[in-house]
Amino acid sequence: MKRYPAYKPSSVQWLGEIPRHFEFLPLKRFVKINMATLSETVSPGYELQYLDIGNVDSSGISGELQGFKFSDAPSRARRIIKPGDTVISTVRTYLKAIAHIPECEDNWIASTGFAVLTPEAGTLPKYVSYIIRSDGFIDSVTKESKGVNYPAITSVELGNLKVVATRSLEEQTAIVSYLDRKNAEIDGFVASKRKLIALLNEERAAFIQKIVLRGLNPDAPMKQTGAMFVGEVPAHWEVKRAKYFFSEIDERSESGDEELLSVSHITGVTPRSEKNVNMFLAESYEGSKVCIPGDLVINTMWAWMGAMGVSRHRGIVSPSYGVYRQRSSSFLPEYLDHLARAKSYIAEYICRSTGIQESRLRLYPDQFFNVRMICPPLSEQRAIVTEIEEQSQRIDGAISRIEREIELINEYRTALISEVVTGKIDVRETN
Repeated sequence: MKRYPAYKPSSVQWLGEIPRHFEFLPLKRFVKINMATLSETVSPGYELQYLDIGNVDSSGISGELQGFKFSDAPSRARRIIKPGDTVISTVRTYLKAIAHIPECEDNWIASTGFAVLTPEAGTLPKYVSYIIRSDGFIDSVTKESKGVNYPAITSVELGNLKVVATRSLEEQTAIVSYLDRKNAEIDGFVASKRKLIALLNEERAAFIQKIVLRGLNPDAPMKQTGAMFVGEVPAHWEVKRAKYFFSEIDERSESGDEELLSVSHITGVTPRSEKNVNMFLAESYEGSKVCIPGDLVINTMWAWMGAMGVSRHRGIVSPSYGVYRQRSSSFLPEYLDHLARAKSYIAEYICRSTGIQESRLRLYPDQFFNVRMICPPLSEQRAIVTEIEEQSQRIDGAISRIEREIELINEYRTALISEVVTGKIDVRETN
């Protein structure tokens, strides 16, 4: 790539030389920080769209903003956002949560966990978002942040950190245009890779559905199960209502100190401590239902989405969940986990759930016990589980390689932005 004709020392070791006409100045010389804040005297009925910390990651805004009346909004909802602003998280700064806001309604309000940057006259709005994404500036933010578990930096400290920038609007325009184009190319690459991951996961789900319900022998004689969505299964498999395989368990925790378990349609039954999300924690879990390894746990409210699974842990779950224990060892836990969450069975749960609309459907024990369950011989269950594990390893390996490609291209994106905004590459003649 082309370089600028003349450079000068920057006096900063990590930065090295910068183009002679570039400046290395505090961020506050290029932007105004937190220009406008909601007053406490705002009408309680004022309706706002709230940009929370969870709405922004290193790639920009993700997810929908939540609407509130001012009287119901979080106390952190105070920073007013205008079109052209850039927001940067001042808490957990290592996450690099930055988003440029090219357009927005006049009621967009950001959390006080953000600094809202408004470009000074003579600075392109999008250019601001690029200069603060450079590795050097992000490293400075991280270094100056205080705190171990929740590192943060004040807006004043942020404004005092130095950035490399050019005052030339023509040059800013060239930089923004070049990086926009490159980012679009990279975004297209990443989108195609994520689509491929989705297809691989669909292939996995379809494979599991097929062999869990039909077995491994395509030539086996078949019979009808009597279950609307399950259809035919090998003739030698057992078919009974769930009440003949399971008993409902209602053992309660006296202390609430057992391991807290989560029940999800994505991960099944897992320890809450493994969830990488902020989740509400109650003051006490006394009276929660106890489950042991091998129990089938069903999230009564979300069974229609497949939120259930076989627990591998002794722990506690919500008192409103269903905990079912095998009457005899008819099922391998691994096979049962796949069977219970198969799409055909989820369709059965939906039909048997009660409620006036989908989001309020509930699968109660009496309805679950009427579900016709299929039960292959244990030897076939083992073979099915082994085949699923082998196919999953293959698919997981492919997904890991794709995710590494995404990681590498994003590393390239970060490096390219740094090289361009700090003047290591001259892009003025590339547009």
